[in-house]
Amino acid sequence: MGREITLASTKPVSALVCWATYAAAFAAVAAAFAWPLSPSPYWNGLAAMVAATLVIYGFSYVSSNTSLYDPAWCLLPLATVVGWMATSPGLAACASPRAWYALAALVTWYLRYNYWFPWDGWTRGIETEDWRYGELVKTTGAGTPLYWLLSLTSLHVTPTLLVFFALAPAERVWRGDAAQPPLGAADAAAIAVLFGSIALQAVSDEQLRRFRRAAYGPKANLNTASSSKRICRVGLWKYSRHPNYFGEALFWCGVGLAGVAAHADAPRPWYVAASGGVLMLGFFRVSAFLTDRRMLVTRGPEYAAVMAEVSGLVPLPPMAWAAAPEAKKAAAAAKSPAPPKVTPPSRKGWPYCAS
Repeated sequence: MGREITLASTKPVSALVCWATYAAAFAAVAAAFAWPLSPSPYWNGLAAMVAATLVIYGFSYVSSNTSLYDPAWCLLPLATVVGWMATSPGLAACASPRAWYALAALVTWYLRYNYWFPWDGWTRGIETEDWRYGELVKTTGAGTPLYWLLSLTSLHVTPTLLVFFALAPAERVWRGDAAQPPLGAADAAAIAVLFGSIALQAVSDEQLRRFRRAAYGPKANLNTASSSKRICRVGLWKYSRHPNYFGEALFWCGVGLAGVAAHADAPRPWYVAASGGVLMLGFFRVSAFLTDRRMLVTRGPEYAAVMAEVSGLVPLPPMAWAAAPEAKKAAAAAKSPAPPKVTPPSRKGWPYCAS
């Protein structure tokens, strides 16, 4: 929504090529589990995701369109989880209610994203790319060897590693070993957080969609529309500048809770158990910061005033946020007669953004 652009190097990619890309990527995941490099399911899962990412990168490079990678954030974790379950000893994971509720949460998470942000690649192909890739092009030039090197490292491999290490603390959930404890209170908490976070994302995305539809009109393409200077402050957006980011980070905290439940018989150090959730909270806080910088460029002092009144990530009452140092700094910027001087972000965050 408001995130697609056409670069000088962008080439259209047919739906057939998009489907072929992910057929090849899923084949790479299957091969990694069928002929494992390690006796450890953990490392085989990592190998599967990296192999699939390299396949997608190959299609991106040949097609000259990095947005072929965009659905991978959701699809590669699902493929890896299915690989873990299918290769569990005696298919034990297929009899585990914990494995199934966690898999159901991942599927629901993917379906929610695909509903609000459907990828055109499945139906008519893609002709544009994520706006953040354009920020990278300003540094590297369009289609240059440096661009494609950074596309590999920053726009393909880095997001894959990020989502793998968020998923990994729950690897035992889908491994299906007989030593796992029965369902308990930690599972109830995990289910509540997993599906509650999906609901939070769905509500915030729908509120933003309605706001943008009202701003751009019924016939506008919300994937490319970006001229409005209005700022969404309805519903959850009254309490967080990026409630969708918060919901996404919270989802991965729920995945971590499922991992805690699977290790209830032998608890791990807290920093291991919480690593995935903490990693995603940090990532989406940085993503929110980068989106704020872009919004300051496009919206000016009006957005600085919003930053002074509305929490950056965690939904908070305005009075509670007003006392935060970040809010005070933003309030001072909003009172300045000159627009804040900022540089647009030059690194990629997760594709959907606040406006």
